[in-house]
Amino acid sequence: MPTVQYLEMVHKLGLDSLLGKDWDLYLMAFVAGLLGLLVLIYRARQQQELERSQRRQRQQELELQRQREEQQQAEEQQAEEQRAEEQAQQQELELQRQREEQQQAEEQQAEEQRAEEQAQQQQFPETSNQTGEEAELQDQQQ
Repeated sequence: MPTVQYLEMVHKLGLDSLLGKDWDLYLMAFVAGLLGLLVLIYRARQQQELERSQRRQRQQELELQRQREEQQQAEEQQAEEQRAEEQAQQQELELQRQREEQQQAEEQQAEEQRAEEQAQQQQFPETSNQTGEEAELQDQQQ
């Protein structure tokens, strides 16, 4: 009940006698203060959202940069593997070429040796008649 009595007293006295004759200015100042407070709170929220979006954007940029670096490393590794494979192929071709040269040299040497034997047989026919069967065996062995 004391609140009812308080309200009755305020009503009897009126706002002019309680707050003074400029009570409407005080009320406008109070409302302007509340409005200012609401604007500050709203701006603070906007600032927080802006910071969050900037943070997300930075994280996305860092993620993209990390992905680019990983992709670049993968490409470099692939290029290195390809270079190593090409180098191995070149070495294999070089070895094959050397084997072919060696085989040709051996064949040429064998051909020269046969030519020398034939020349000797033509110069000394008596030894070749005696061992004709032996020469045929040697040719078959070679």
